[in-house]
Amino acid sequence: MRCSPPPAQSRPRLRQASVSEISKTADKALNLLLALEGRSLTAPELTAITGMNRTVVRRLLQTLLSRDLIRREGSRFQLSGRMRRLASAVYPELRRAARPAAEALMRELGETVVFQIVDGSAMVVLLELLHGRGTGMLVRHEVGSRSGMSESASGLAVLAATDARARDRLLGRDPDPELLERIAEAQEQGIAFTSDLLRSGVAGLAVAVRDGSDTVIGSLAALVPSARVDKLRASESALRRAAAQIESQLSA
Repeated sequence: MRCSPPPAQSRPRLRQASVSEISKTADKALNLLLALEGRSLTAPELTAITGMNRTVVRRLLQTLLSRDLIRREGSRFQLSGRMRRLASAVYPELRRAARPAAEALMRELGETVVFQIVDGSAMVVLLELLHGRGTGMLVRHEVGSRSGMSESASGLAVLAATDARARDRLLGRDPDPELLERIAEAQEQGIAFTSDLLRSGVAGLAVAVRDGSDTVIGSLAALVPSARVDKLRASESALRRAAAQIESQLSA
């Protein structure tokens, strides 16, 4: 089953919208939603991040709340469950192909497993599986969460598996030497490991995933609290096996 996005030449051509055709109000509301990706912020923080007038920000927040696109906890705002459900509707075939192997890995490890896809120069969580532990802390990386490729094990695994020319385009000019060292290490080992990178107190282990045309489309990762990092390191074989099973499904 080939589930990768259609090649550019097969996509319908969309006319570029002129500036005059863009709804400024809708654009500002979308900027607020993008600012809330993966985090919880106050109205003053959103005002500072977006550069909008504070009255406009408060008015838009009330509109988004009324549509159940965001939710409020005290003075802080974050994306709602409805937004996550919308995100979960993206790439349903790809999610179905990845779920069996990811679920089996989650049960074997007893830890959080996420399947992320490449979106431009970022990684987006397409599937999050949480083990129902009776005790202990679990790591969350919710569906729809977005992070830069240099910010997580998932992104490093993709960068390490991507051909040099495409990787150079993603990294841009003058990439961080420390980032290049991490990519080289991931290339050598065929797997990417990080600790306290995307989030303090969290360690991640990730393997790149290719589709039926051998294109790197994303990665499969296990996430644990840093206190269980030894267990994570011992799960390399299981993670590689699960990633290979997903690739087999995508090639079928």
